Order: sequence, then structure tokens, then C-alpha cells
Amino acid sequence: MKKKSAFSRMVVGRPDLNPIWLRTWLLMLQMAAWLWRRLLLRTTLVAVTGSAGKTTAKEFLGVMLSSAAPTVRTFDTRNDSAHGVPSTVLRIRPWTRYAVIEVGAHRPNVIRKSGRLIRPHIVIVTTVNHSHPEAYESPEAVAREKAQLLDELQPDGIAILGGDNPFLAGIAANHPGRIFTFGCAPGNDLRATDILSAWPDRLEFSAHCANHICRVRTRLVGAHYLNSVLAALSGAICCGISLSRAVKMIEGLEPHHARTQPVLLPSGATMLRDDFGGNWFHFDAALDVLAQARADRRIAVLGAVGDFGTPGRDNWRKLGAKTAASADAAVFVGKDAGAARSAAVEAGMPADRAYSFTNLKPAAEFLRSELCSGDLVLLKGGRATEHLTRLYFSQTGSVDCWVRRCQKPILCDFCKEMGHRPDSHSGRN
Repeated sequence: MKKKSAFSRMVVGRPDLNPIWLRTWLLMLQMAAWLWRRLLLRTTLVAVTGSAGKTTAKEFLGVMLSSAAPTVRTFDTRNDSAHGVPSTVLRIRPWTRYAVIEVGAHRPNVIRKSGRLIRPHIVIVTTVNHSHPEAYESPEAVAREKAQLLDELQPDGIAILGGDNPFLAGIAANHPGRIFTFGCAPGNDLRATDILSAWPDRLEFSAHCANHICRVRTRLVGAHYLNSVLAALSGAICCGISLSRAVKMIEGLEPHHARTQPVLLPSGATMLRDDFGGNWFHFDAALDVLAQARADRRIAVLGAVGDFGTPGRDNWRKLGAKTAASADAAVFVGKDAGAARSAAVEAGMPADRAYSFTNLKPAAEFLRSELCSGDLVLLKGGRATEHLTRLYFSQTGSVDCWVRRCQKPILCDFCKEMGHRPDSHSGRN
């Protein structure tokens, strides 16, 4: 295998772990972005953060704003303070009217660094949960981290917050500036009612803002994306776009890549790709989608949960028990996958419908022989280094790379080393 470059190994969340020349380059990038931001006088900068749903919110808001004026938005999920945020700032031009910048954090005080660079006019916080427990001791600590972004708001800025989230309520109570809230509870500035989302239906709901009501029909899969859509609509409204116009702009938008993205396999099965990573809250939401779905057979294909905060085998057992209540069959893949299978069987899943594999390749071969028309398959990965994406590509052709641990923080879709060759009959994808 070819030697990986320093950029391939770059730890963007921990620049101190990178080579000295790369740390120097990152510092120069951040300094250039800081200086360039101070020259941007005509651009409204919107910072989007949250424990979940920020990428979808950023994408939807970016599309809505770009229909009104020149807009720049974060590419994919490049939301780190060391490289992603500065790179996005440097893509802004003097004639750019809006910039929608996704801001992530994997350790304390990282968001403050991004906030000081961006100096946003609008801050959107989609939700707060106990993500990254290795870095934050509680959901309240996560909320305090997100609140650092509000500290960097312009004096006349707007904070857009999920009004139903109890941890965001504390942020709202302590913020002296203007606040716009969204959610399902009465009293929110933008409120959702009459929510439908069970597969094969897509997420739709009625949106209420002031005296206006619009039916919102999206292409997203699952009610867990409701906060993302409401956050994006709230951002558009605060930028002067009417609710009715904003709703029309997002109706045809497809799910973001590998974010509960439905794809049709050559076998006739439908796979919900959600394979780039996630903590327990992402797994819980994805399994709820499967539990509510209508399909001949609902199959969960799951890797290890990231950011769980408890010992490995306990993670797997909790995952197995949840899966038994959500799926008709399950395939667990990972070092301690057998613990998840045992827990699923103990929780009521028939033993002949629960499978475990320590490696990806035999799991891929099993799925290729097992899946058939009418199946709905949830592919959910928790750790980016597992690269469960290969289980998807193996259903459409051959795959060369079966490395057990790969440190590249990218989807296999964008990796030249994977060596995917589609089958001649895989055109139905």
C-alpha cells in the first residue's frame, strides 16, 4: 500500500499532533483567514453548530440563501477550527452576500477559537446532547461550549436556538441579545406541527411563523432531521427570506451524502447510508427510523458506536438491545460485535436473524448473498476509521481495500485507494 501523505494523516482537531511544518502552515492559514475576515464588510456570516444536524442545516440554509444572493458555505463537513473554518473564510469574496460556516468541536474551547475568527452576525445552534463524552463531562458542558460562539456575535447579531432543548434554554436565559427560537412547543418563533416521517414517506410538517402557515415537504428520511430543517428555515427568515419562499427552495433537496441517504442496490434492496460516524444519539435516531419504517424486511448493519463514553463491550450490548426492538434482522461488525449479537438475542431477536463479524470483508460477502428486493437496510457507522462505506460499495461491485483500521478522516467515496469497480448490472444505483 502506498505511503500516506502528511495531509492524509493530518489530525485537524489536534494540530499539536501534526508535523512542525504542517502546524506552521495551519497557523499561517488561520492568520490569513483572520486578516481576510476583517476586510469583509458586506458579507453576513452565519455560524452553524450543534451536537447533531448541523451539516444538513448548513446545506439547506446555504441553498436558500444562494437563491437570493451570492453565498459561500462550508464544503462537506470541514468544520474544524484548525483548517476547515479558516479555509471557508478564505473562500469568501468581497461580493459574497452570505457565508454559512459550519463549526464543530471535539474538545473544550475550540468553538471560541472559531467564533473569534468568524465574528458572526447570526449563530445557529441546532441541538445539544452529551456528544464527545471523553472531552465534556455532561450535556451542560457541551452547552457551555456552544455558548462560546454566541459570545462572539456582532452587537446587533441574532442567536437562533432550538427552543425545545432544555440545555439550550440556559443559553437563551443568559444571552442578552436578540433570540429566535424554533421547535414543536408553543411559544417558539418558528413551530412545527403535524409531523410525518415513516419510511417510505419522507419528512414533512406544517411550519408556523407569525401569522403564516406552510406545509413543508422534504426529501429527508426521519423525524430527527426536523431540527435541521427548522434551523435552516429560521436562518433564512432572519436573513429576510419569506417562509413560503424558503419552503419552496428546499422541497427538492436530497439528503446530504451518507446522512440517512437512501440508495437502491442491484439486489433490489434499499440501503439507508448513514455510515460516516456518530455518537449514541445518532444511532438511536437512525434505529428509530428503521423501527417506524414500512418494509418487507428491516435489517440493521451496524459498526461500533463512537463517543459512547462507556467500555467497549457495554457499548455493544446496549446497541444490541436497542436493535432487537428496531429491526427484523441485524448484522454487527467490529471487534466486540459478538456482544451486540448476544444482547440482541437476549432481547428477543431470533438467533438465526442476528449475525456478527469481526471484519468487514466476510460481512460484505454475507450481505451480498443475503439481501433481496423489498429489504430496507440501515448502514450505520459510528467511527470514521472503520469505514463501513465499503459494505455499501461491495454490494455494487468489487472493492480492493479491506484495511481494518484506516486513519483517513474521509468517506471511502473520495479515497482512490479503495479501488471500487462497479458490476456491469449495477446501473440501478
